[in-house]
Amino acid sequence: MMATARSSSVDLLHRLRPPQPHGGGGRGAAAARSLTNLSDDPMEVLDWFHPQLTRHAAECMLIDNAPEGTFLLRSSSDGEGYVLSVKLSSSVQHVRITIGPGGRYHFGNSSFESVRGLKRHFELEKPVIGGDSNIRVVLKFPYSRFVEESHLYTEVVHHAVTNYINDSSDSDTDSSSPSHGSSSSMTATTSTRTMAISSKEGYLTKQGRIRKTWRVRWFILRNQNLSYYRTKQHKKPLGTLDLTEAISVDLDTSKDKEFCFRIIMPSRTWYFLGNSVEDSQQWVELLRLKLARV
Repeated sequence: MMATARSSSVDLLHRLRPPQPHGGGGRGAAAARSLTNLSDDPMEVLDWFHPQLTRHAAECMLIDNAPEGTFLLRSSSDGEGYVLSVKLSSSVQHVRITIGPGGRYHFGNSSFESVRGLKRHFELEKPVIGGDSNIRVVLKFPYSRFVEESHLYTEVVHHAVTNYINDSSDSDTDSSSPSHGSSSSMTATTSTRTMAISSKEGYLTKQGRIRKTWRVRWFILRNQNLSYYRTKQHKKPLGTLDLTEAISVDLDTSKDKEFCFRIIMPSRTWYFLGNSVEDSQQWVELLRLKLARV
């Protein structure tokens, strides 16, 4: 497949633009009004607050779409305050914003009486943050929740299949179509024959082998190989799993993480986090299909 997403810096800044006034027309304004009415959370006055965004989704958005110094605010998954997610050069850092006595908001070494004070701090003072890694970054670009990103979707310009699934009970099956394995099966078709699409790509969070840290990586599943890259834009994989050597693939609960699954290899068990229950289940089903063909 080929993508037609625009990737220039001008387009990127356009996607990070401030929201249009709610009185405007179009889908962007409608989305803004809908999001604003999601709850009574005081943070919703910040256009860069994403109330329903998960950690994994925040990392995917920032790594794929944003320059260093881009930030967004989201609700903490444990219900204790908020989390500021910040794009570094090739990773995402997460910093807590807590609520203390008297309803004061605490961020780093500062505290604020109101959301308005917190907002002024980010907009006017451009804070610099750094964690245990000693990597410091200036918070320059708020990632608005009102950005309309429909143009980021991939447009399908080529669709081919490598395998057909024949179903003799399907009355719509075209018996005159080429049989499995013929050269004609490699071209796009409008036949009603059932098709098997057994490749997948997308962001997953992977646990490291030595430090056991979790990092978002771009994964591509093709043939009997599962390759992972630093981001979607990188062409050289950081590593590849040869699925002909895999022992099993299962959903996993041992890591106390949502949407976790594992691939057991002879020398190592690999752990991954999907973006949702459905996403993890899709990966597991496709990976199991690969193992069944070994």
